Amino acid sequence: IWTSAGAGVFFDIPPGQPLNYEQFTRSLHPDDRDAVLAKLQAATTQPGAFSTDYRRVYADGSVRWFADSGTAERDPATGAMLLRGVSMDVTEAQETKEALRVQRDQLSHTLRLATMSQMASSLAHELN
Repeated sequence: IWTSAGAGVFFDIPPGQPLNYEQFTRSLHPDDRDAVLAKLQAATTQPGAFSTDYRRVYADGSVRWFADSGTAERDPATGAMLLRGVSMDVTEAQETKEALRVQRDQLSHTLRLATMSQMASSLAHELN
């Protein structure tokens, strides 16, 4: 797998060391591995655009989110399928998205409690 000079940081490999398929698959989060590999397999059989979001697990146990997108095309000389694309670290965006989801859930819960409190108050007033 060809990568730019700075991509080694994403894959937890020393600068200048080539990345192979085994290293790439090993870096995938176990919960995301099958889905990512299925998308890559599909992309290698049919030319066109592809994209996927997934997590990578590093040697120190840390986890980061990535978004990959690109195009699959046949090499006119060899007929081999080529995947060209980019891999972007989107960890901060995913963390923000999760924090917003938690806040939305908390707000929803608070609104339900407020509604129930109003209903209980009205019911108590009517019973009195």
